[in-house]
Amino acid sequence: MEPIRILIVDDHPGLREGIRAHIESQADMIVVGEAIDGDHALRAFRKLRPDVTLISVHLPVICGIRLVRAIRAEFSTARTIVSTALDDGSYLREALSAGASGIVRKETLRRLLIPAIRAVYTGEIYLPADLASKLRPDR
Repeated sequence: MEPIRILIVDDHPGLREGIRAHIESQADMIVVGEAIDGDHALRAFRKLRPDVTLISVHLPVICGIRLVRAIRAEFSTARTIVSTALDDGSYLREALSAGASGIVRKETLRRLLIPAIRAVYTGEIYLPADLASKLRPDR
């Protein structure tokens, strides 16, 4: 079976390096590219056509949510996971309405990134319970 091909989009080199090492410790995953901003990420996506793209919300040039929208406008079946330090319900709704396939808080990446990638790759929406609770109407 071919490995899950992943594009990492984050403007912090140390974080990209840690994410790459974490992903590549999995036998069924490979990082096919990295991007430091939204513009570079869109060009990389067009060229590499990854199975899953991990996108930081706070990016230079094109923010993460706009990037998800841009990718999904061109590639309707693209699978994206948004990583964020925020857990605001309205923000989460915006990411999902933009077409994100999953959302993971940066503080939980080490624990939740691999399950999120596997879930999104198979077509599921990945939203941890603590974030899903933020989407309730009373929040």
